[in-house]
Formats: sequence, structure tokens, C-alpha cells
Amino acid sequence: MAAIITSQFRSNIADQLLVDLRNDISNYYLFIGRSDDWPVDTEGKMVPDLLNTSTDNQHYTHTKPWSDMMQLKKMTAADVEYVVPRIDWLNGAIYDSYDDADANLENADEVGSSILTKYYAMTPDFKVFLCLRSGPAGSTVNPSSIPDSNGVRNSTSDGYVWKYLYTMQTVLQSKFLTTAYMPVTVPDIDLSGDDQYATSLQAIDRAGAIYNVVITDASLDKTYVVGEEWYVDDNSGRDRSHGNINTCYGKVLTIDGNGQVHSLSIENAGIGYSNGTVKFTTVSPKPDNILRASQFRCVISPDKGYGYSAIRDLRAHYIGVNMKLVYSEGSSVGTGDQAIKDTIKGRFFSVGTAAGGSMGYRRIGIIRNPSLMSEDLASGAIYDALSLISIPPQSADRSAFQPGKILKIMDSTDGEKTRIKCDDYWHSTVDSERSLLRYHQDDETGYGTLAHGDTFKSLESDDVTGVLLIPDEEANVSADKKIAPYTGEIVFLENRGVTYRQSDQIETIKLVIEL
Repeated sequence: MAAIITSQFRSNIADQLLVDLRNDISNYYLFIGRSDDWPVDTEGKMVPDLLNTSTDNQHYTHTKPWSDMMQLKKMTAADVEYVVPRIDWLNGAIYDSYDDADANLENADEVGSSILTKYYAMTPDFKVFLCLRSGPAGSTVNPSSIPDSNGVRNSTSDGYVWKYLYTMQTVLQSKFLTTAYMPVTVPDIDLSGDDQYATSLQAIDRAGAIYNVVITDASLDKTYVVGEEWYVDDNSGRDRSHGNINTCYGKVLTIDGNGQVHSLSIENAGIGYSNGTVKFTTVSPKPDNILRASQFRCVISPDKGYGYSAIRDLRAHYIGVNMKLVYSEGSSVGTGDQAIKDTIKGRFFSVGTAAGGSMGYRRIGIIRNPSLMSEDLASGAIYDALSLISIPPQSADRSAFQPGKILKIMDSTDGEKTRIKCDDYWHSTVDSERSLLRYHQDDETGYGTLAHGDTFKSLESDDVTGVLLIPDEEANVSADKKIAPYTGEIVFLENRGVTYRQSDQIETIKLVIEL
């Protein structure tokens, strides 16, 4: 028997991630990686790692991303928000009545598709409404212009009934509103004047209300009359008679030529329902209420009512991420030895390299609670994940140190002991006796150790050679500044085409994670 992962469960996971981040329970970092090109197939097309397929194992989702990880930037509470697929209110567009029994209510994979159930809408003034009951045709009255009555907005001209949920904050519009997704706002419980907070309080008074009754089978042999009164009964012990303020009731609105009901009017939504059965005030000579009730299903508002939680009402089990990579962020440079240390510690998102060209990245990801070499949890704003060595300044051909180029590491007998892959060559302007080379090792190079006095040779030319100047205390980063490889939990990965950094460039990385 198939198991069901409920929308509430998915929302709880999303909520836990945000609570984790916003309350500093865990430290999350966005990272970039892979400076060298992806492999090329027989047609000359780049082929990213198998992460874009069903492959999910320790090697592909942890070891490989760590081996070529370049830099990490800490995520803050302002960098994440709940989001849902974007649906705009458009004059004449048809919207669906909210129905929690609708199998298409969460077409998460159908963003932008015509089969996405459109049960909510964002108006041009960035107000978001839940469609409690749709009209006979398209919506022609902007919900923002309809007066609020008992917590809902009922348009008599187009037949739509809407529930106001929230107004999108300007800062969220700029960060998380895209052509495909829109942010969901949580009410600020500390601001009694906030309209969304007022909406959430108002919703409590309307819990268990019925704004929509679904006709499940109009083909049954039952005869109705326009204007015939109906009401919803339950086993709550309350007075559910027609006309009672706590009762959902209305009339038959339209029928076809055979007396089959096409629509019902709802004159009062009632409150306090957990279940409900549609009954009619007139039974004889028509069929009895029990048989006729099988044609209808009540859509009952949830605990605490519509509008108490827009996250719940809109099934917001998506997390939007928006982070900026700003210029050569983190590259503070002091003087003398401090300049060397600052360069190693920072130089986040290297922009060009003295070897020529630009340093690009082809992988982004999110990692939770990486550690430092000191074994403390990382908590700083920026870290460099690449390894570093000092080498003599290269005045000749520096192209051998461009990102992705391989150097052979030779021992004292000139035998090859391992290889490294270059990421970034930097020639110090404050130290004429050495340059800095950041590198990584992966499956292609193997994972060997380097030692002071080893020599290196370019894989492409034996003319490019030199001596490794490690360990070099002046160039090494202390244990409380250096990230420890293979630590933490990588919770998100995406392989992509190359993105090059420039010193005058600000990049915005936007992600949507579906949970």
C-alpha cells in the first residue's frame, strides 16, 4: 500500500529548515566549486557530473563536491524565505475554488503549466488572496477593490469569493519575487497594527466555516427547484437549523433542464464544522435528504480558519534562496606578512588570475555545519576551501597555472608522487620572492601529499618547473580560519554551466528548493 507524505509534513520540514537558520541553531553556507571544465561528450557538449540524474551517494554528493569546493559564504535569515508558484490576478482569468480534496492542488512539477490549480492570486498591488469560491466564468473584479465582509470579499458581479491573506513586503518583492515564484509572508505577532496579523486573528473566529460546497455527482436521479433552501448539518450538538448564524446555508442557484443542480448559493458560511452533510428544508415529495446529500461535499476551513497561516493555506513547502556574490568579496589586504595572510584568508570569489583568464565556477551547493581545522563549527562569514602553496614567482609562461591545469609533483629523485589541479595563481605585490597557488585534488589527479622541497612540473611542458615552499608559516592560515574538508552535511547541489567572476560584478544566485 502506498504511503502518503502530507502537505503538512512537507511544510514542517521547510519550517524546520528556516527555524534552524533564523535562530542560529545551525550554520548554513552557500558554496561554489569546480573551476575546471566539465568533460566533453562525442558531440563536443559539456557533460556535468551525474548529480543531475538519480545518482545520490556519498561519492557524488559529498566527496566530489568537497574535492573541488572553492569558497563558502554564510547564509543569513534574510537570504531565505518561503515561496510558492507565482499566480497573478488577471482580468478575465479563471481561478479555481480552493478544495483540499483536489488531487491537483499541489502540482509542484507543473509550474507555469495550464494544469496548475489556480486557487490563489497576487494582485497588481502585491496583495495575495485565496479563492474560496470561483464564479461561473473569469474573474473581472480585482479582489483588492472588494470590501471585506466577515473576513471575506464577495463579488456580486463576477461571483468570486476571496480571502485576503497578506501583502507582499517590498524587501521580499525585490529578493524573492520571480516570474515563476513569489514569497509568502509570515505575520509579525509583535505588530498589532499589521494587516496580516489582524487577518490571522480574524481567521480564528471563522474556523470550521464552509464557503464552498462541491457537487460530486450531478447525474443522480434527483430533482431540484431553483431557490430551494439547504443547510449543512453535523454531529456537533449545535443548532444547525436553516437561518442560524452558526449554520452554513443557502439555496439552489441553477439547475439544468432535467432538474439537476448546477450550482448552489451560500448565504452564510457558519462556523465550527469538522464535518458536514447537506440537507434540504423541503423533502416531500422529493427524495429524502440522505440520498440527496450524497451529491454534495462540503469544503471546510481548517483549524483556526483561512488566513491564520498563509504558509498552510498556500502549501508553502518551497524555500527560496537569494544570495549575492559582491565584487572580490572578502579580499581585504593589509601590508607585509598580513597582506599574504589576508589574501589567503579571503580573496573570496577570485576574479581574474595572474595566470590569465578568469576563475569561474560550475557548481553551487548548500552545506550545513562544516567544521574548521580547529574542530570548532565554522561560523565566520567567508571561508576558502581550496588548498594553498607558495611557489617562486613565475615570470615566464603563467598559463600553466590557469584554472583546471594540472601540475605534476615530483619527489627528491624526480619521481612523480602525485598531481594537483590549479584554481588560482596570485603573484604577491608585497613579497617578490613568492607567489601563491590555490589548488585542489580530485579523482583525476589522485589524492597525494605535498612536502616542502618537492618540485612541480606542468603536465603540458617540462619547461615550467619550480620548488614548493611549504610548510610556510607566514602563508599558512591558522586552524581557526581554515575550513576542514569533508565535514558538515551537503544538503543541496546543482551543477551548471560556467559563471565567471569579475571585480566590478555583483551576482545574485536564486534557488528554489522543493521539500
